[in-house]
Amino acid sequence: PHFLFLKYEDMKKDLLSAVKTIVAFLEVDLDEATIRGIAEACTFDNMSADLQKKEAPHRQFAVRKGVVGDWKNIFSQEESEAFDAWYEKKLSGTGITFDFE
Repeated sequence: PHFLFLKYEDMKKDLLSAVKTIVAFLEVDLDEATIRGIAEACTFDNMSADLQKKEAPHRQFAVRKGVVGDWKNIFSQEESEAFDAWYEKKLSGTGITFDFE
């Protein structure tokens, strides 16, 4: 396959498995300790903390909570309905699904 579909929700559920999926997709040979180290470095908390340390005066980083389903606290009902319509139109028939909760 030429594409790997990796979803944030899946990474939140099981980051280590997601990293292993990426390693297999890229066909690289990494030992278990390295894979676990990558997964630990890629947790939301660690990546968020790392972004806070970056000095990039020309860019602003926006990091939300890293919580699946937090969109409900941001989208209005109208925005949610508009997104649902867009999502259905663009992804219908692809087999790609997302967990919004």
